[in-house]
Amino acid sequence: MPKGVEIEDFAAKLDLVCKQLNWSRAKLAQQVGIDKSLAGRWLLGASRPTGNTLMRLNQTLALALPEFTSSCWDLSTEELAARLGVEQAKALPSGKAGNGAAPQGVGSILAGLRTFVRAREGIDVLAGIYCGFYRFWFGSFNNDGSILRRPAWLWREGGAIRFRVGGNTAIYEGECVPTLRGLYLIGETGAFDSMILMQLVGGHARHPNRLSGLIVYQPQGRPEVSVAGTPTVFEFIGPPSSDRAANERTWTQMLSAESAVLVDDKEARGQLPKAVLQMLRPTVGVRRGEKSVDHILTVRLVD
Repeated sequence: MPKGVEIEDFAAKLDLVCKQLNWSRAKLAQQVGIDKSLAGRWLLGASRPTGNTLMRLNQTLALALPEFTSSCWDLSTEELAARLGVEQAKALPSGKAGNGAAPQGVGSILAGLRTFVRAREGIDVLAGIYCGFYRFWFGSFNNDGSILRRPAWLWREGGAIRFRVGGNTAIYEGECVPTLRGLYLIGETGAFDSMILMQLVGGHARHPNRLSGLIVYQPQGRPEVSVAGTPTVFEFIGPPSSDRAANERTWTQMLSAESAVLVDDKEARGQLPKAVLQMLRPTVGVRRGEKSVDHILTVRLVD
Protein backbone atom coordinates (compact mmCIF):
# COMPACT_ATOMS: atom_id res chain seq x y z
CA MET A 1 0.00 0.00 0.00
CA PRO A 2 1.48 3.43 -0.95
CA LYS A 3 2.79 5.39 2.00
CA GLY A 4 1.16 8.70 2.91
CA VAL A 5 3.15 11.87 2.34
CA GLU A 6 4.79 13.62 5.30
CA ILE A 7 3.23 17.06 5.76
CA GLU A 8 3.36 18.72 9.15
CA ASP A 9 -0.12 19.55 10.54
CA PHE A 10 -1.72 18.31 7.31
CA ALA A 11 -5.19 17.84 8.83
CA ALA A 12 -5.20 21.34 10.34
CA LYS A 13 -4.07 22.93 7.07
CA LEU A 14 -6.59 21.00 4.98
CA ASP A 15 -9.33 21.88 7.45
CA LEU A 16 -8.35 25.54 7.14
CA VAL A 17 -8.56 25.44 3.33
CA CYS A 18 -11.91 23.63 3.42
CA LYS A 19 -13.33 26.21 5.81
CA GLN A 20 -12.16 28.99 3.50
CA LEU A 21 -13.95 27.25 0.60
CA ASN A 22 -16.93 26.33 2.78
CA TRP A 23 -16.43 22.70 1.79
CA SER A 24 -17.82 19.83 3.80
CA ARG A 25 -16.13 16.45 3.93
CA ALA A 26 -18.53 15.22 1.24
CA LYS A 27 -17.77 18.22 -0.97
CA LEU A 28 -14.02 17.67 -0.58
CA ALA A 29 -14.43 14.01 -1.55
CA GLN A 30 -16.55 14.91 -4.57
CA GLN A 31 -14.13 17.55 -5.84
CA VAL A 32 -10.98 15.43 -5.43
CA GLY A 33 -12.65 12.21 -6.59
CA ILE A 34 -12.06 10.14 -3.47
CA ASP A 35 -14.25 8.19 -1.06
CA LYS A 36 -16.03 10.26 1.58
CA SER A 37 -14.58 8.15 4.39
CA LEU A 38 -11.04 8.84 3.14
CA ALA A 39 -11.73 12.57 3.08
CA GLY A 40 -12.98 12.26 6.65
CA ARG A 41 -9.79 10.48 7.71
CA TRP A 42 -7.69 13.24 6.16
CA LEU A 43 -9.59 15.92 8.07
CA LEU A 44 -9.38 13.96 11.33
CA GLY A 45 -5.64 13.40 10.99
CA ALA A 46 -6.06 9.62 10.83
CA SER A 47 -4.64 9.33 7.30
CA ARG A 48 -2.61 11.30 4.76
CA PRO A 49 -2.73 11.30 0.96
CA THR A 50 -0.31 9.34 -1.19
CA GLY A 51 1.77 11.11 -3.81
CA ASN A 52 -0.87 10.59 -6.51
CA THR A 53 -3.83 11.71 -4.40
CA LEU A 54 -1.85 14.71 -3.13
CA MET A 55 -1.29 15.76 -6.75
CA ARG A 56 -5.04 15.54 -7.41
CA LEU A 57 -5.77 17.43 -4.20
CA ASN A 58 -3.31 20.20 -5.14
CA GLN A 59 -4.84 20.55 -8.61
CA THR A 60 -8.34 20.72 -7.15
CA LEU A 61 -7.43 23.33 -4.53
CA ALA A 62 -5.49 25.46 -7.04
CA LEU A 63 -8.56 25.64 -9.28
CA ALA A 64 -10.80 26.61 -6.37
CA LEU A 65 -8.29 28.99 -4.72
CA PRO A 66 -5.96 30.75 -7.19
CA GLU A 67 -3.67 31.79 -4.32
CA PHE A 68 -3.09 28.15 -3.33
CA THR A 69 0.00 26.31 -4.60
CA SER A 70 1.68 23.06 -3.58
CA SER A 71 4.23 25.08 -1.59
CA CYS A 72 1.43 26.14 0.78
CA TRP A 73 1.83 22.81 2.61
CA ASP A 74 5.31 23.94 3.71
CA LEU A 75 3.87 26.97 5.51
CA SER A 76 2.82 26.96 9.14
CA THR A 77 -0.91 27.05 9.82
CA GLU A 78 -0.68 30.75 10.71
CA GLU A 79 1.32 31.53 7.55
CA LEU A 80 -1.17 29.60 5.44
CA ALA A 81 -4.03 31.54 6.99
CA ALA A 82 -2.28 34.79 6.09
CA ARG A 83 -1.60 33.59 2.53
CA LEU A 84 -5.25 32.69 2.01
CA GLY A 85 -6.56 35.74 3.82
CA VAL A 86 -8.40 33.66 6.39
CA GLU A 87 -9.53 35.30 9.61
CA GLN A 88 -7.68 34.03 12.69
CA ALA A 89 -10.71 32.20 14.13
CA LYS A 90 -10.68 29.94 11.08
CA ALA A 91 -6.97 29.26 11.38
CA LEU A 92 -7.19 27.11 14.50
CA PRO A 93 -6.20 23.46 13.99
CA SER A 94 -8.95 20.92 13.37
CA GLY A 95 -10.58 19.81 16.60
CA LYS A 96 -9.89 23.14 18.34
CA ALA A 97 -12.33 26.00 18.58
CA GLY A 98 -12.16 29.74 19.10
CA ASN A 99 -14.60 32.31 20.50
CA GLY A 100 -16.59 29.53 22.18
CA ALA A 101 -17.33 27.77 18.89
CA ALA A 102 -17.27 23.97 18.91
CA PRO A 103 -16.09 21.62 16.15
CA GLN A 104 -18.93 19.93 14.31
CA GLY A 105 -20.25 16.37 13.99
CA VAL A 106 -18.16 13.24 14.44
CA GLY A 107 -15.01 15.37 14.47
CA SER A 108 -16.08 17.07 17.68
CA ILE A 109 -16.67 13.74 19.42
CA LEU A 110 -13.35 12.28 18.32
CA ALA A 111 -11.40 15.46 19.09
CA GLY A 112 -12.65 15.54 22.66
CA LEU A 113 -12.10 11.85 23.28
CA ARG A 114 -8.61 11.89 21.75
CA THR A 115 -7.59 14.74 24.02
CA PHE A 116 -8.82 12.79 27.05
CA VAL A 117 -7.13 9.54 26.05
CA ARG A 118 -3.77 10.82 24.83
CA ALA A 119 -3.21 12.68 28.06
CA ARG A 120 -3.30 9.35 29.90
CA GLU A 121 -2.01 6.45 27.80
CA GLY A 122 0.28 6.11 24.79
CA ILE A 123 -0.94 4.87 21.42
CA ASP A 124 1.93 2.35 21.27
CA VAL A 125 0.63 0.57 24.37
CA LEU A 126 -3.03 0.77 23.38
CA ALA A 127 -2.50 -0.42 19.81
CA GLY A 128 -0.67 -3.45 21.17
CA ILE A 129 -3.62 -4.28 23.40
CA TYR A 130 -6.45 -4.04 20.89
CA CYS A 131 -5.28 -4.32 17.26
CA GLY A 132 -6.19 -7.52 15.45
CA PHE A 133 -9.07 -9.50 13.98
CA TYR A 134 -12.25 -10.36 15.89
CA ARG A 135 -15.60 -12.04 15.42
CA PHE A 136 -18.50 -10.44 17.26
CA TRP A 137 -22.12 -11.23 18.03
CA PHE A 138 -25.08 -8.93 18.62
CA GLY A 139 -28.86 -9.00 18.56
CA SER A 140 -30.42 -8.10 15.22
CA PHE A 141 -31.74 -4.53 14.99
CA ASN A 142 -34.69 -5.96 13.06
CA ASN A 143 -35.97 -6.98 16.52
CA ASP A 144 -36.75 -10.50 15.29
CA GLY A 145 -34.82 -12.30 18.04
CA SER A 146 -31.99 -13.48 15.81
CA ILE A 147 -28.31 -13.11 16.68
CA LEU A 148 -25.84 -11.95 14.05
CA ARG A 149 -22.16 -12.86 13.80
CA ARG A 150 -19.86 -10.47 11.96
CA PRO A 151 -16.11 -9.87 11.49
CA ALA A 152 -14.14 -6.92 12.87
CA TRP A 153 -10.66 -5.60 12.13
CA LEU A 154 -8.76 -3.07 14.24
CA TRP A 155 -5.46 -1.65 13.00
CA ARG A 156 -3.06 1.17 13.74
CA GLU A 157 -2.84 4.01 11.25
CA GLY A 158 -0.38 6.69 12.28
CA GLY A 159 -1.39 8.02 15.68
CA ALA A 160 -4.85 6.46 15.57
CA ILE A 161 -6.54 3.06 15.73
CA ARG A 162 -8.98 2.48 12.88
CA PHE A 163 -11.67 -0.21 12.68
CA ARG A 164 -13.86 -1.95 10.15
CA VAL A 165 -16.93 -4.05 10.96
CA GLY A 166 -19.84 -5.39 8.97
CA GLY A 167 -21.12 -7.96 6.56
CA ASN A 168 -22.45 -8.32 3.04
CA THR A 169 -25.05 -5.55 3.25
CA ALA A 170 -23.02 -2.78 4.89
CA ILE A 171 -19.49 -2.19 6.14
CA TYR A 172 -18.84 0.43 8.78
CA GLU A 173 -15.44 2.06 9.11
CA GLY A 174 -14.24 4.60 11.63
CA GLU A 175 -11.88 5.37 14.45
CA CYS A 176 -11.40 3.77 17.87
CA VAL A 177 -10.70 5.86 20.92
CA PRO A 178 -8.88 3.44 23.25
CA THR A 179 -8.28 3.43 26.98
CA LEU A 180 -6.64 0.78 29.13
CA ARG A 181 -10.10 -0.52 30.15
CA GLY A 182 -11.77 -0.57 26.77
CA LEU A 183 -12.70 1.15 23.52
CA TYR A 184 -15.05 3.75 22.10
CA LEU A 185 -15.79 3.10 18.40
CA ILE A 186 -17.42 5.66 16.12
CA GLY A 187 -18.02 4.69 12.50
CA GLU A 188 -20.17 5.26 9.46
CA THR A 189 -21.21 3.63 6.22
CA GLY A 190 -22.02 5.05 2.82
CA ALA A 191 -24.53 2.27 2.20
CA PHE A 192 -27.17 3.74 4.52
CA ASP A 193 -25.54 7.12 5.24
CA SER A 194 -25.67 6.24 8.94
CA MET A 195 -23.44 6.09 11.99
CA ILE A 196 -22.78 3.38 14.54
CA LEU A 197 -21.49 3.85 18.08
CA MET A 198 -19.97 1.19 20.34
CA GLN A 199 -18.43 1.04 23.77
CA LEU A 200 -16.46 -2.09 24.66
CA VAL A 201 -14.77 -3.00 27.94
CA GLY A 202 -12.50 -5.81 29.05
CA GLY A 203 -8.98 -4.75 28.08
CA HIS A 204 -7.55 -4.01 31.53
CA ALA A 205 -4.05 -3.27 30.16
CA ARG A 206 -3.66 -6.63 28.38
CA HIS A 207 -4.87 -8.12 25.11
CA PRO A 208 -8.43 -9.32 25.77
CA ASN A 209 -9.81 -12.67 24.71
CA ARG A 210 -13.26 -11.11 24.78
CA LEU A 211 -14.68 -7.59 24.98
CA SER A 212 -18.26 -6.94 26.11
CA GLY A 213 -20.19 -3.83 25.27
CA LEU A 214 -23.09 -2.07 23.68
CA ILE A 215 -23.91 -1.05 20.10
CA VAL A 216 -26.11 2.02 19.60
CA TYR A 217 -27.67 2.52 16.19
CA GLN A 218 -30.56 4.12 14.28
CA PRO A 219 -32.32 1.11 12.71
CA GLN A 220 -33.01 1.47 9.01
CA GLY A 221 -36.60 0.98 7.88
CA ARG A 222 -38.02 1.50 11.40
CA PRO A 223 -38.95 5.20 11.55
CA GLU A 224 -40.84 4.68 14.81
CA VAL A 225 -37.54 3.89 16.58
CA SER A 226 -35.31 6.90 17.27
CA VAL A 227 -32.39 4.82 18.52
CA ALA A 228 -31.79 1.20 19.52
CA GLY A 229 -29.10 -0.51 21.56
CA THR A 230 -28.00 -4.12 21.78
CA PRO A 231 -25.33 -5.93 23.82
CA THR A 232 -22.36 -7.28 21.90
CA VAL A 233 -19.40 -9.59 22.52
CA PHE A 234 -16.14 -9.34 20.56
CA GLU A 235 -13.93 -12.44 20.51
CA PHE A 236 -10.27 -12.13 19.51
CA ILE A 237 -9.17 -14.31 16.56
CA GLY A 238 -5.60 -13.24 15.89
CA PRO A 239 -3.13 -10.36 15.50
CA PRO A 240 -2.76 -8.35 12.29
CA SER A 241 0.10 -8.81 9.85
CA SER A 242 2.69 -6.10 9.21
CA ASP A 243 1.66 -6.40 5.54
CA ARG A 244 -1.43 -4.29 4.79
CA ALA A 245 -2.26 -6.30 1.64
CA ALA A 246 -2.24 -9.52 3.67
CA ASN A 247 -4.61 -7.94 6.20
CA GLU A 248 -6.97 -6.88 3.42
CA ARG A 249 -7.02 -10.47 2.13
CA THR A 250 -7.75 -11.76 5.63
CA TRP A 251 -10.61 -9.28 5.95
CA THR A 252 -12.10 -10.39 2.62
CA GLN A 253 -11.98 -14.02 3.73
CA MET A 254 -13.58 -13.17 7.07
CA LEU A 255 -16.51 -11.43 5.38
CA SER A 256 -17.63 -14.89 4.24
CA ALA A 257 -16.32 -17.08 7.05
CA GLU A 258 -17.51 -14.95 9.97
CA SER A 259 -20.86 -13.63 8.67
CA ALA A 260 -23.84 -15.63 9.90
CA VAL A 261 -27.39 -15.31 11.23
CA LEU A 262 -28.37 -17.52 14.18
CA VAL A 263 -32.14 -17.54 13.87
CA ASP A 264 -33.09 -19.17 17.16
CA ASP A 265 -31.73 -20.22 20.55
CA LYS A 266 -31.23 -23.82 19.45
CA GLU A 267 -28.90 -22.75 16.66
CA ALA A 268 -27.21 -20.18 18.90
CA ARG A 269 -26.55 -22.73 21.65
CA GLY A 270 -24.69 -24.86 19.14
CA GLN A 271 -22.25 -22.07 18.31
CA LEU A 272 -22.03 -19.75 21.31
CA PRO A 273 -20.67 -20.26 24.83
CA LYS A 274 -23.51 -20.17 27.36
CA ALA A 275 -22.21 -17.01 29.02
CA VAL A 276 -22.12 -15.17 25.68
CA LEU A 277 -25.65 -16.24 24.74
CA GLN A 278 -27.04 -15.17 28.12
CA MET A 279 -25.46 -11.74 27.80
CA LEU A 280 -26.77 -11.17 24.27
CA ARG A 281 -30.38 -11.87 25.17
CA PRO A 282 -32.55 -9.02 26.49
CA THR A 283 -31.56 -8.34 30.09
CA VAL A 284 -34.18 -5.84 31.27
CA GLY A 285 -36.38 -7.36 33.95
CA VAL A 286 -34.20 -10.46 34.30
CA ARG A 287 -33.86 -11.84 37.83
CA ARG A 288 -30.27 -12.69 38.63
CA GLY A 289 -28.97 -15.53 40.76
CA GLU A 290 -28.21 -13.17 43.63
CA LYS A 291 -31.97 -12.31 43.63
CA SER A 292 -31.45 -8.86 42.14
CA VAL A 293 -33.36 -7.64 39.10
CA ASP A 294 -32.01 -5.63 36.17
CA HIS A 295 -34.37 -2.71 35.58
CA ILE A 296 -32.15 -1.18 32.91
CA LEU A 297 -30.25 -2.70 29.99
CA THR A 298 -27.17 -4.12 31.72
CA VAL A 299 -24.10 -5.37 29.89
CA ARG A 300 -21.95 -7.74 31.94
CA LEU A 301 -18.38 -8.84 31.40
CA VAL A 302 -17.99 -12.19 29.65
CA ASP A 303 -14.80 -14.09 30.49
